[in-house]
Amino acid sequence: MDRIKIAVPTYVYETTNYLGESSYPLLRISQDYPRSLAAAGASPFMIAQNLDSDLLAYQMSLMDALVIPGGDDLDPSYYHEEPNYTAEFKPLRDTFEWQLLDIAVQQGKPILGICRGLQILNVYFGGSLYQDIKAQGASQVKHCQDNAIRYPWHSVDIVPASHVHQALGVTETRVNSLHHQAVKDLAPGFAITARAKDGVVEAIESTSGPLRWGIQWHPEMLSLQSPEGQAIFNHFLDQVKAGL
Repeated sequence: MDRIKIAVPTYVYETTNYLGESSYPLLRISQDYPRSLAAAGASPFMIAQNLDSDLLAYQMSLMDALVIPGGDDLDPSYYHEEPNYTAEFKPLRDTFEWQLLDIAVQQGKPILGICRGLQILNVYFGGSLYQDIKAQGASQVKHCQDNAIRYPWHSVDIVPASHVHQALGVTETRVNSLHHQAVKDLAPGFAITARAKDGVVEAIESTSGPLRWGIQWHPEMLSLQSPEGQAIFNHFLDQVKAGL
């Protein structure tokens, strides 16, 4: 049986003292992403960070959907701000993932953004971010948890009939949390479908056209212990199949 092909971008990081080299570039992605996608019945393909638009367009043309993973802060110049509370950002990763997202949008591919991926999705379509939800007074809940990231930390309220609701079957749940930025101005054409108890946006989805869905927490890190974690990927895959 053919499996749905899902693109997952990797990123370059420099390791030190590797095989006699003082600095050596390696590709990185959490294994939780391909593991969760494979468990949902997908065939995940890791896309190496590069800036070759023709290669990326060809690679994306072979895929059925795109998953944008979590990671570093997005350069605030993408939403027309100077860095104030933003922590470290990686320009080449930003450029690569923005370009890959642009190609996926042009090709009409379904998209799931997780944590940073949600934030990039929102900014790409015209929204903005809080550079730091605590420093900017947007949060009264601690969103970067102290306990193990594979366990839930805080509650979220879920909009009925949304994709999150369809995936989980509940209007309230507990999620893990590993972020200090969040949606500020929502992108046109999107709806907020989950919020933390302090109002911080925890999920968004497109209101028309191809499926474009963003989750602020990390279901891939929950999916080993939690059916709700795996359910996010199962539902995304079901929606991709339904659209083919």
